[in-house]
Amino acid sequence: MAKCSKEHLILTAKKVISEKGIAKASLRQIATAAGVSTGAIYHYYPNREALFYDIMSSSLSVTSQVADDKHLDTTSREDICKEIHENIVDRFSKVEENRIQFFLLKEALQNNLDLKDNFVDKYEEWISKTQKLIEHLYTEIDPQHERAIASLLIGAIDGIALQLMLNEDSVDVDAVGDIYKYLLDEGFSNILNYFNQVQV
Repeated sequence: MAKCSKEHLILTAKKVISEKGIAKASLRQIATAAGVSTGAIYHYYPNREALFYDIMSSSLSVTSQVADDKHLDTTSREDICKEIHENIVDRFSKVEENRIQFFLLKEALQNNLDLKDNFVDKYEEWISKTQKLIEHLYTEIDPQHERAIASLLIGAIDGIALQLMLNEDSVDVDAVGDIYKYLLDEGFSNILNYFNQVQV
């Protein structure tokens, strides 16, 4: 049997999911494809949902690295906006990871309480990191509106990903990317200025 690592398991699981589909991708099939025993997988993951969640979690966060404190302190506003834009467009190309996300969400909504709790934590992380970016990019913003914009961005990204899974021709990803870029460059500043004026 080959030496097993999390990275090897994740790459192999993605390949198996791509070939078999999520519902039919069993731990036994993943173990066989990885050249390891199923026990080697259980060393890292208690079940396949945990493995799938790890794939999704590590791949779909478009703001985690960008929101790193050191990165924010050494990167220009323009470059941060460009990086976020590129990460969002890249997120839409991650077909298998997007499928895994919605497969796991379905499981979570069908009374898998552990998975549901994981998703609550994951969305909190995604929204908080996006809020941190908004706070860094724009000054004098009401935290309530920061969080609302962060939630809107995360929800819109998920919605576009879902539309693309249903019909890959339903959305012009480049056009969506251009709109996100405008929102990051100028649009959110205008929106936030409007709310600041309304509150005065």
